[in-house]
Amino acid sequence: MWDDDHLFFADICSPQTTANVRAGSLIEVNVVDPFVRKGYRFKGRATVHDPGSAVFAEGVERMRAAGSKLAGRVKAIVVIEVRHAAPIVSPAYDDGAATEADILEAHRARFARLHDHRVPG
Repeated sequence: MWDDDHLFFADICSPQTTANVRAGSLIEVNVVDPFVRKGYRFKGRATVHDPGSAVFAEGVERMRAAGSKLAGRVKAIVVIEVRHAAPIVSPAYDDGAATEADILEAHRARFARLHDHRVPG
């Protein structure tokens, strides 16, 4: 989060995404917690800030302050002016019987099973 009305992300390995933003500044970002199957959809205008700009420097510093180890690899900072935000809720809740705690426990258990059976690499 940049502030109450803006989100940001860093272009580290997303040259096509950044090119798309440069070509047309409207963007939609969906953020979903994979365990509770809920999140938000954010829509708005985005701007790309390149190295040498004050916004780029601030974005990289925010990443460092948050503990990111990737701050040195940033190619651009993209700031989104959020004009619309809406919740996203999985169909797993459609029956009205499942609670967030139920969904969370089911996905934690599923992840643990998958993790226990992963192929060593």
